[in-house]
Amino acid sequence: MISQTGVYERFLSKKKLDRRELAGVKDLETGPGTVEEIGRRVSQEFGVEEERLYRPRKAPQARSILMELCRLYLTGKMNLAEIGRKLGGVSGSALSQNRKRLEVLLGKDPFLRKGFERLSKAIISRVSQ
Repeated sequence: MISQTGVYERFLSKKKLDRRELAGVKDLETGPGTVEEIGRRVSQEFGVEEERLYRPRKAPQARSILMELCRLYLTGKMNLAEIGRKLGGVSGSALSQNRKRLEVLLGKDPFLRKGFERLSKAIISRVSQ
């Protein structure tokens, strides 16, 4: 079985594509490429050492933001299990549960919400370039 990442690399990475026929291909080509790339942005935004983002309970709010941004922007390139492995062994189910907990946190903490919005906009602006 080929992972989504494998599909991208095997069929899309070296081919000239007609973007009119393949609507989601641009996101695969230009969006954030890796968990590490998103991790660097989150680390800078929240002033947390990057390696702490990959360990449970070291920077819980920043880690939660990282998990959600990866879920949002990398699921076209890899599945939840692959994303979870890169995040330090997080299950796909835990990524989904994180979204629910993060919604509550974002509703209560305006600083966290602003940081999340800034990161999302930065990632989206990179995708649309």
